[in-house]
Amino acid sequence: SGDSSSTALFTLGSGVAFDGNLIIQDSAFAGPVLVNAGAVLQGSGSTQDLTNNGSVVLAPLTAPGVPTLAVTGDYTQGSNAVLQVAIDGPG
Repeated sequence: SGDSSSTALFTLGSGVAFDGNLIIQDSAFAGPVLVNAGAVLQGSGSTQDLTNNGSVVLAPLTAPGVPTLAVTGDYTQGSNAVLQVAIDGPG
């Protein structure tokens, strides 16, 4: 049996849809990204449109600094989705 925390199912075409846990590092997606219910997207990169029906985590993983995810189009938050961000104050 596979470890769902390290498995991603990709549907490629004009965009990417996945289930599982996907950690990206400076990745650029040419089309929209769909985070399915129960899935987690973490890390830094960019995409056109992002639909979050699972969890999007923009918080430090293991390296110092806060990952950034640039969404150049629309961000859509599902009713049961989670958006977790790290906020750093001045100083």
